[in-house]
Amino acid sequence: MGRSAKTGLLREGLRGPGARPRVGPGARPRVGPGARPRAAGKTPWPATIASVTIKGFKTIVDQTIDLGRLNVLIGANGSGKTAVLEAIGVLGAAADARVDDAALLRRGVRPGVPRLYKSNFGGRKERTIVLEAVSSEQALYRASMDPGKIPASPWRFNNETLESAGETIFTRWPGGASYHENQADPIRFMPSDPARGLAASHPFGIPPEATRLFDALAHFVIYDPQTSVLRGTQADLYQSDPLGLQGGRLAEAIGPMGARLPKDELLELLDWVADVGSEPPSPDLLSPTIPAVREIVRFTDRYMRRGSNRLSAYDASEGALYVLFAFALLYHSRAPKFFAIENIDHALHPRLARALVRKMADSTSSQAKQVILTTHNPLVLDGLPLADDGVRLFLVDRTEQGQTRVERVAYTDAIHKAEEQGMTLSQLWVQGALGGGVPNIW
Repeated sequence: MGRSAKTGLLREGLRGPGARPRVGPGARPRVGPGARPRAAGKTPWPATIASVTIKGFKTIVDQTIDLGRLNVLIGANGSGKTAVLEAIGVLGAAADARVDDAALLRRGVRPGVPRLYKSNFGGRKERTIVLEAVSSEQALYRASMDPGKIPASPWRFNNETLESAGETIFTRWPGGASYHENQADPIRFMPSDPARGLAASHPFGIPPEATRLFDALAHFVIYDPQTSVLRGTQADLYQSDPLGLQGGRLAEAIGPMGARLPKDELLELLDWVADVGSEPPSPDLLSPTIPAVREIVRFTDRYMRRGSNRLSAYDASEGALYVLFAFALLYHSRAPKFFAIENIDHALHPRLARALVRKMADSTSSQAKQVILTTHNPLVLDGLPLADDGVRLFLVDRTEQGQTRVERVAYTDAIHKAEEQGMTLSQLWVQGALGGGVPNIW
């Protein structure tokens, strides 16, 4: 039997016999591309955000994504991975009561021309953008918004809904709003500002599980670390506490972490490093031609001679800086509980990227973090323990109509058997056995 025939049979087993991708605005992603999930153990820490639904945002017409603790989106350039993250960022701004360019920039969302935010396929342009999140505690927040036509103007809220355990707490529509403290006799009122969300601005009390949902969404941030910023040679354009969205303030972040930074685990990934920390710049660590900063990252090389084995971030491996940045986000007490990192494989050796993702899968549970990663590198997939239901892989591609489709790859019996035969997830993906837009890359 030829290789192509074997791959075809394997694909049938992974995706399910006769499975065909659904397309169109009403399509919902399957739990695994047509395959029945393999039984998995309990998730040690439940994800704060259980699912997000995105309708009418950029290339995403209608997709629901069931999230775990660690979520990896893989797909071709332009498939819509960043659009997924930005939609969550917009919903986070809505949960914080206002969606405008400043609110989007703080969350790592690129402000754009208003008309480009809305899906526009086949001559049909969506009138509003509808975004929804459901928490693991069964709180739900949904917002229908219009970015308008004037650049840099705040978005208008058309509809909002907040629910808890299936009970409506408040609703908003173009002509008014109501608060349902008593389900039989809701309080009706008129919002004073169509550009201000009720979620964080209404005068009524809400259940604690709804507050936790708002808090997770409002603090969601998309990080996109840049080497020059991590090295300290360029300012971070998007400053934030404790870490800038491009990697700024790394030295200041790791300095006070102390025992919270698990150096043993960090040094397992960076075998040439004996120690890492931060300190004020000095002539023996930093050239006077480098812009002055208050704190610098300092690495100690285990192989170099004592007295000449201390390196600043400017001289160290950029891969080491990216790993340190990821650790700071995972373990810093003030880092957001729910965040995303774009291109987690950037500047990393494929094996280091794989090891980092495996370490993040463990750390998200112990640190009660929820993380979304994007990648183009299939070797990253080999670091995912998919048998843990809290670790999830999503294939992102475009349908024949150009709409973004997001499908979860569940851990099936077929994948388990393929792994027992020595195949890896990256091999399965490259062969097309998992789906996910491989022809656009390879």
